Amino acid sequence: MAHESAQSEQIMIERKQYTLDDEGKLVFKEGVETIERVMEEDMEQIREVIIPKGAKTIAESEKLPSDFIEKLPASVTKIARDAFEDTPLHDQCIAKISELNDARLRLAYDLDETGTIITFKEGTDTIEGVARADKEKVAEVIIPEGVKVLAKKAFEGCKLLAAVTLPQTLEGIGDEAFKE
Repeated sequence: MAHESAQSEQIMIERKQYTLDDEGKLVFKEGVETIERVMEEDMEQIREVIIPKGAKTIAESEKLPSDFIEKLPASVTKIARDAFEDTPLHDQCIAKISELNDARLRLAYDLDETGTIITFKEGTDTIEGVARADKEKVAEVIIPEGVKVLAKKAFEGCKLLAAVTLPQTLEGIGDEAFKE
């Protein structure tokens, strides 16, 4: 009995995020920042998806129509890697995830004109990583004072990396931060 109640409560929470009209238009409500899972029984009816401009995250296991990626508002900065698993959108979604992630990572550093030296910007306290395209060329990384943490796998795949300037403010280096 308690299980049924929890399941009903879950259904109500999921439907509170959106409306679905009889023409298949799924509209996520204003103020929703994380797009959660759509009810299974609603999936086949969806023909169009409207996401509010304030949405920031597309959660796991979301299965939405094929034109969905092109209509994402610029406010979306995170899409779960398996958001479109087993759908025609999967490859397109992975590319969009990489594009969003690379753009976010590049905000924290500057590249020299040769693309081989990365200088992280002042005011950064955690180094999350380097954009995929930049990993292939980077040979030197300059990390300014104030940085406290190098995230797990921050420089993974930077095979040409030969020199790293570390600040005295550094407090932690994540696992496999320099894994080739």
